[in-house]
Amino acid sequence: MATYATITYYAGTYLGNSIESDDFARLALRASKWVDRLTFQRAAAIVTAGTATTNIDMIRMATCA
Repeated sequence: MATYATITYYAGTYLGNSIESDDFARLALRASKWVDRLTFQRAAAIVTAGTATTNIDMIRMATCA
């Protein structure tokens, strides 16, 4: 399973600074699984399709949050 956000997105777009880069991969994977659970796996389909960029950005923001 892939994560929905990268450390670059977290630091640059989300403007996050509380997660160390060494911990980010583990925490982003955990957050992505929660997003999948809460959206009944619909987030994965949106990100895979890649057509709804506004929705993809919201999914990435939710993962970072």
